[in-house]
Amino acid sequence: MAKVTNTSKNPVVLSDGTFLPVGEEVDVKDWAKLKDHHVTAAMVESGELQAGAAKTEDKK
Repeated sequence: MAKVTNTSKNPVVLSDGTFLPVGEEVDVKDWAKLKDHHVTAAMVESGELQAGAAKTEDKK
């Protein structure tokens, strides 16, 4: 999972249907797979999408 921010000028829908509103940070569950999609990879490279690590909860 990763937190992905849409820094483009338009809303984005990822290939799995995840909706990213403009300027919003969203937890993307299958980011490890989605980031390799050709459109998503191009948007990351151009800076339209920014991905960071999501915080994990300690389960004790």
